Amino acid sequence: MTDRPTLRSPLPGPPNPATPPTARPARDPRTPDPAEPAAAALPLVAAVARGVALVLVLPVRLLWELIAAAGRLLRRHLIGPAGRFLRRWLLAPLVWALACWTRRSVLDPARLASREVLSALGLRR
Repeated sequence: MTDRPTLRSPLPGPPNPATPPTARPARDPRTPDPAEPAAAALPLVAAVARGVALVLVLPVRLLWELIAAAGRLLRRHLIGPAGRFLRRWLLAPLVWALACWTRRSVLDPARLASREVLSALGLRR
């Protein structure tokens, strides 16, 4: 902080060039300002807030961190390996079987039909 007075415009917004800015005299920081009566209650409010934080917020935060750590542990050591197992031994064979069925049931008949149509039109040798 400096000892120089601050220059502020009397109204909010840009300063009016017609009126010169007024200087606010610097006040002594040791004297209480009558515009701030709630300043005396701040230490009490801070103490109550800290107490609430210690009694309510801290246990909830610790419980949340414990649940998050357990979730990470389960995902890393249980869900991840189970997912890899299912993908390799269940999903991959099912996809392979679906691809084989699609080839035999859809693509081969379509290929044979296209040969017949092209032969009937004389476009195939």
